[in-house]
Amino acid sequence: MKDGWIKVAAANFAVKVADVKSNVQSMAEQAQALAGRNVRLIVFPELSLTGGTAGDLYRQRALQDQVLRGLRDLAAQSLMWDCAIVVGAPLVRGNRLYDCAVVVYGGEILGVVPNRAPSDPRFSTFAGTGEIVLDGMTRPFGSDLTFACDAMESFVLGVEIGEPSAGAYDRFVALARRGASVIANPRVQMQSADLPERLRAQTQAITDATLSAVIVSCALDESTGDAVYGGCKCIAEAGRVLAASDPFHAAATVADVDTEYLAALRDRCDTFGVDTDAVCVRMDMPIRDTRLTREYAPDPYFPTDAAAKSLACARMLQMQAYGLAKRMRHSKTQKLVVGVSGGSDSTLTMIVCALALDVCKRDRGDLIAITMPAFGTTGRTRANAETLSRALGAQLETVDITRAVRQHFADIGQSEDCRDAAYENAQARERTQVLMDYANRVGGIVVGTGDMSESALGWATYNGDHMSMYNPNASLTKTAVRELIAFYASKCSDRELQAVLTDILDTPISPELLPSDGDRIGQITEDIVGPYALHDFVLYWGIGYGFAPRKIFRMARSAFAGRYDAKTIAHWMQVFYGRFFAQQFKRSCSPDGAQIGGFSLSPRGGWRMPSDAVGALWIEQAAQLER
Repeated sequence: MKDGWIKVAAANFAVKVADVKSNVQSMAEQAQALAGRNVRLIVFPELSLTGGTAGDLYRQRALQDQVLRGLRDLAAQSLMWDCAIVVGAPLVRGNRLYDCAVVVYGGEILGVVPNRAPSDPRFSTFAGTGEIVLDGMTRPFGSDLTFACDAMESFVLGVEIGEPSAGAYDRFVALARRGASVIANPRVQMQSADLPERLRAQTQAITDATLSAVIVSCALDESTGDAVYGGCKCIAEAGRVLAASDPFHAAATVADVDTEYLAALRDRCDTFGVDTDAVCVRMDMPIRDTRLTREYAPDPYFPTDAAAKSLACARMLQMQAYGLAKRMRHSKTQKLVVGVSGGSDSTLTMIVCALALDVCKRDRGDLIAITMPAFGTTGRTRANAETLSRALGAQLETVDITRAVRQHFADIGQSEDCRDAAYENAQARERTQVLMDYANRVGGIVVGTGDMSESALGWATYNGDHMSMYNPNASLTKTAVRELIAFYASKCSDRELQAVLTDILDTPISPELLPSDGDRIGQITEDIVGPYALHDFVLYWGIGYGFAPRKIFRMARSAFAGRYDAKTIAHWMQVFYGRFFAQQFKRSCSPDGAQIGGFSLSPRGGWRMPSDAVGALWIEQAAQLER
C-alpha cells in the first residue's frame, strides 16, 4: 500500500454451515497467507462465520454466542496480519437480528455494517447509524459507515451487502457520495450458468457509475438443499474488471486497486465524496511498500483491445474532421492551407482536412498543401509530401524559402555558420509567414500541424509552427498522431496513399531545421528531447491525472519493461518536467483546437498554469528516482 495503490483480495472457502469454529479457522488461514502476499484488504462472503443458508439456526442462542467468540478470535489474530478483513456475521442488536458485515483490523472490530435491504425475512432492515455492543465493547453500527485510512487519504472503505436489484446501483452511489473509494460487496448468491459473465458486467457497471473499486465475494459450498453456491469473485475499478474467478475456484482473487486514480477521476466530476455528514471510522493502517502485479499499457491513450482501438481511432478522426468542418462553415473559409513536410503531424492534418472537405461536400482541391524546402529538407520527406498531396487530391504548391531565410540572416546579422536557435527558428517563422500570407491571399485559413507532445515539451518555434488559425491535432500526442495515421492507412484502398503513409511512419521524427546529407536527416527529434512514448506516458498520468513522479516511475517500469531501463526512464522524466514548466508561455497563447484525446493543454478548456510557475518540486522528485 503506497502511492495510492492497495492490494485487495476477494476470498472465500468451503463454508461449513453453523460450524463457526471451522469457518473462523479457514478465514484465519487465508488471511495469514494473503497478508504474506502484501494484501491489505480481504473481503469474505456474506454471513461467512455461519454460512448464508443456516435458516432458523440464526435465532439459536448457542450459535449467536459462538459468532461473538468467533469475532473475538478473528480480531485477536488480526494483530498478526497487518490487513483489514471484512467478514459476514448474523448479529443481534436490541432483540433484532441483522445480516452484518464486520470490519476487523489491528486486533479490534472497527465497525459493523448491517444489510440495509436483506432478502431473508429473518433479518431486520436498518438505515442510518448507531452503536452495537459486542463482547462488552461498544462499536459503530450503521449501513452508512465508511472506514478511512489515515495514512492514505484516497483509500476510504465502504460496505454494501448482497446483490443489487437489476440495474439499481443507488446504494453503491450513496456510499461513493460519502467518500467510499473502495466498496466491499460480500454476497450469498446462488450459482447459475451465466453468473460469472453477469457478475463481471454488473461489477463493471457499478464501478463505472460510482468511479470506485468494488470487491465482490460470493459464498462457496453452502448447503445445496435448494441451490448450488459457486463462490464467484470479481474485482473491478472505474468500469474495468481487474480480476475475476470462475465458479468453484477456492483460491483468492487478488488485484492492485489504484485509489489515487479514482480520486483523480472524481476530481473531474464533483459528484462523489461530498456527503460530509456521513459517519467515518478512522483506520490507522500504515503505509507499506508493495510490489505491483498490475500491468500498465505503454500507450494509455487507446484501448488495448484491437477492435476497441480501431473504433476509437475512427471516432477520433471523425471528431477532428467535424470540428474543422464547423470552423470552415463559420468562418466562410474558401481554402484550407497546410504546410506539408512529409512528417507525421502534417500528414494527419492533411488527412483531417481532406475528410473535413468531404463532410462539407467540397472538392478536395480546396486543400492547398505547401511544401517549403530549406536547409534541412531531405529528398525522402519532400517526395513523400508531394506524393501524399497528390494522393489526397490536394493542390500542391512549392515555395523554396532558402533565399528568403538567407536574406533575413543578412538583415539581422546572423551567420549561417552559427547553428543556434536563431538559425533554426528563422526557418520555422518564415514558413509560418508564407502560410499565413498565402491563406490571406486565397481567402483561407492555416490549419495547424503541432501536436500535444510538442506543446508539452515546448518543441515548437514560438510564433512559428507554434501558431495557426485552427489546429485539429492540438490535443493529440505524437504517439496518438501516428496511431491515427496507421489506422487510416489500414483502411484506405488507394495503394499509392497506403504506401506513402507507411513510409512516412517509417521516417524518423525531425523538424528538419539543420542541414541534411542527401536523404540522411540531420536532426532526429527523439535523440534530443527523448522518446515520445515515455513523454506521452508521463503527460497522460502526470498532467492528465496529477500523479506524482514517484508513482509514474513505478508505472512506467511496468509499462516499458524490457524496452527502457529504470535509469533511462528517470532521466527522461527529469527532461519532461524541466521542459514542461519552462515552456508554459507557449501554451498560454495556443490556437483553437478541439479536445479529441480525453484532455488538452489549451489555456481555455484544458490546462491552466501561470507561465512563471516553478517546477523544482517535480524535477527534484524525478531526479531522486534512481538514487
